[in-house]
Amino acid sequence: MKNLTSVLFILLLPVSYNAVAQQSFIKTFYPGSYTKLLENNKGSEFTLLFWSVDCPPCLEKLKLISKTRMYAKQKFVFVSTDGDEMLADVAAVVKQMNLEQQAHWVFKSGLNQEIINSVDSNWYGEVPRNYYFNKNHQRTRLQELKLKQ
Repeated sequence: MKNLTSVLFILLLPVSYNAVAQQSFIKTFYPGSYTKLLENNKGSEFTLLFWSVDCPPCLEKLKLISKTRMYAKQKFVFVSTDGDEMLADVAAVVKQMNLEQQAHWVFKSGLNQEIINSVDSNWYGEVPRNYYFNKNHQRTRLQELKLKQ
């Protein structure tokens, strides 16, 4: 029995490793990640979009971005508020929308309120939520997503 378990483990290891590797383009978003994200994009303009896999308006925005991505001349950073326990679902949506080339994050599970407060004290966690940052990182909350053509 022990040998059978070892053989199954060895056979399934490449499958589970491949599943994790395919999702590794998504980083975990902690309360300090917002500041890190701004530092990493210093001098660049970008749109930050918070979304969830169970939010129909979010999925519509992702679909719109996906359809126009060849024409859009802007950088996006996507952050899923679903929690890292849903990483496989988040990765599946990203792949379905063909948005793997953009930056992706997923909230660290159990820290939603701390993360939300670290981003915007006037935000209660509703999604989709969009922010535009100019080159000086002046932030503007967008009610509607604007795509450059």
